[in-house]
Amino acid sequence: MTAPSQVLKIRRPDDWHVHLRDGDMLKTVVPYTSEIYGRAIVLPHLASPSPTGE
Repeated sequence: MTAPSQVLKIRRPDDWHVHLRDGDMLKTVVPYTSEIYGRAIVLPHLASPSPTGE
């Protein structure tokens, strides 16, 4: 006899690392994050983002 399979569905996961930007990016990120995730840990930006990635 085989054991019944078990399924775990995470319907509204947590986002443990999100940075909120300013302006248009804020308007894009917040609705997306709140639609997908149940909770979020918001981390601050201590300096402006680097356009070169350095």
